Amino acid sequence: MTGHETSGIVVKMGSAVKGFELGDKVTADNSELCGSCHYCRKGQLLYCEDFKAHGLHRKFPSNKRLIAWKTG
Repeated sequence: MTGHETSGIVVKMGSAVKGFELGDKVTADNSELCGSCHYCRKGQLLYCEDFKAHGLHRKFPSNKRLIAWKTG
């Protein structure tokens, strides 16, 4: 069960994608970080000075498709 995270099903992938299969159920963090403030540069991402969350700070309809990428 997810909480605030975005969730969905993999319906299309690029040829270089590894670790996922079509039909996989996935979740993604709903955060947008600036990547350039003092905290982001130090790796303290939750302290980002321009932190935005889909569904809270940004409108994000739950019935739309989105493009996501694997990190880490």
